Amino acid sequence: MIVFTRHALQRMRERNIAKSQIVHALAKPDSAISESGNVTLFKRRYGKKILGVVAEVFKQKFIVVTAYWV
Repeated sequence: MIVFTRHALQRMRERNIAKSQIVHALAKPDSAISESGNVTLFKRRYGKKILGVVAEVFKQKFIVVTAYWV
């Protein structure tokens, strides 16, 4: 299950990031770096850009906090 915070949805609109890109980045990341607690930074390359997705992970639940292009 993937849940998007209001902040994440706003940033996705501002940065032209599709939900499908977030889902793909979480399912098959190029890298996943565990931050503090349950927070993980997922990265996935799309052409010349890299999508960064910050999410809290609880078993099979992802809470997307924000997303951005690197």
